[in-house]
Amino acid sequence: MITTLIVDDSATFLIVLKLYLQSSGQTDVFDTDDPEEALSLAGQCQPEVVFMDYNLEEMNGIDLAIVMQHQGIGAKFILVTGDSLESRAEDALRAGFYKVVQKPISQDKVVRIFDSL
Repeated sequence: MITTLIVDDSATFLIVLKLYLQSSGQTDVFDTDDPEEALSLAGQCQPEVVFMDYNLEEMNGIDLAIVMQHQGIGAKFILVTGDSLESRAEDALRAGFYKVVQKPISQDKVVRIFDSL
């Protein structure tokens, strides 16, 4: 089983992505809409994959991933954004993100991401 953390401030997106991931039967899923809770959860569950929204309430997802990396979280970070990919991809990849995907995200895309891990 792959441990996955989802960090997104959209309740709908959290529910949908969690359902996609759980239906695969390959992953244990943790989720939160709060960056501080995300730091705590990441420390507890040591995720192998983190789906991170860019636009969070208190900080952006790239900055949060950098904090997690400094705390020893060695996950593959996947930035999920509703913004233009070009505007975020370069910064995310420079910060060590594995992949950048644009919302909305389909179940097929989630499967392809996990197949590429």
